[in-house]
Amino acid sequence: MGILRLVAWVLFCSAIAVGSAAGYHLVTTTDEDSVGGFADGKVRLELVPGPKGLITMLTPVFPDDHTLSLLRNQLRTFAAFVEVDSFAAWLMVCPAQHLPALRAFLDGGLPDLPPALDDIVRVVADEACAPELEPRRFAALAFNDAEFVSGWLKQQLLKLACAHLVTTPYYLITDADTFFLNPFSAGDLFHKQECEGRSYTVCDKEHKISYRALSEMHDYVNGTQPHGKALWVHNSAATLQLPSPGPAVTRSIGVTPQILSRSLVAALAAHLDRLLAAEVWERVTWRAYLVSRLTDYFSLPKGEQLRGNTPWTEYNLYWVFAVHAGLWDRYHVHGQLQSVGANAWHSTEFDLWDPCANSVVDAWNPGLWGTVQSVVKVKGRPVSGEAIWKKLNPCVPDWRQRSSDLI
Repeated sequence: MGILRLVAWVLFCSAIAVGSAAGYHLVTTTDEDSVGGFADGKVRLELVPGPKGLITMLTPVFPDDHTLSLLRNQLRTFAAFVEVDSFAAWLMVCPAQHLPALRAFLDGGLPDLPPALDDIVRVVADEACAPELEPRRFAALAFNDAEFVSGWLKQQLLKLACAHLVTTPYYLITDADTFFLNPFSAGDLFHKQECEGRSYTVCDKEHKISYRALSEMHDYVNGTQPHGKALWVHNSAATLQLPSPGPAVTRSIGVTPQILSRSLVAALAAHLDRLLAAEVWERVTWRAYLVSRLTDYFSLPKGEQLRGNTPWTEYNLYWVFAVHAGLWDRYHVHGQLQSVGANAWHSTEFDLWDPCANSVVDAWNPGLWGTVQSVVKVKGRPVSGEAIWKKLNPCVPDWRQRSSDLI
């Protein structure tokens, strides 16, 4: 058994005496260059320097032909509906060996997109976010079912591990199959109030307006034998060595697209580091620990490898930690505006799916974005980006003609 597998096994079996997440208290700073964060357990006020300083977009990509056809739809709809200049940057993350393919796609295959996109898009290697994803190092960690691990798990890890490359207080995570359906600017993704008292952590530089991300939430059912989304919460809490939220909690975090706080992710990473330091494994990174937690999962027969039973999901790690540390409400508020609106979740829905008339699934809430899930197939094959675009095209305006007066 390799050292990392041994580390994972020891950490899994040991009762690490962590009690609860470290207590945090707010320290207000007037330093406009402050990047905020949780140094020494203190929650520092983050100041947004200007309109473009609030949020970044992050999209993990594996640039094969199918994924790039989906990403093309995302880029087209982003240009059509989103105020491009309201985002500080758009980080597209892919394995280092595939950077040339992604760059070639962005440089040569999208002549019909606004020049402003060139100003915000940045291409980043997976390994810049998480050195553990270098192929040989990752193979030593994810020693079974490499194809499954390399896609789904890597992208979950990247959604947390890339936070240190984000220069804004928040970042919006999308998958390549996300597309946009209604006009908005970055500011529309936030609940705004006066910046006063001790309950706010992200404000404009004048200390007048506070920003909390509008977050889609799911109904959360507590129970002694959790299942489905509640099992994601339960298992993620176990990975953090924290108790699951109590019966007073009725909603848990949703899925991608999702907005995360850069500082909250840093605090989550620090908590995981403390777990490792509590033993003798301080040289093991929190990222390696999360991958190693899958040891038992990948030893199961393939038929039992259900995603609902994985040891953690990225958003539930984030949410459980934030709730336990008493920080969720400082950065997030439940908001319908962000809810996914036009989706095809199952293969039987695609023929009837009409995103231009809202969706047959979510007609009650048109939302800002939608997706055709990867499990949706036509004639046994994943739905192509071209087939999706054929249905989207009638309701996607040319970015050259759309009004600059966005909601």
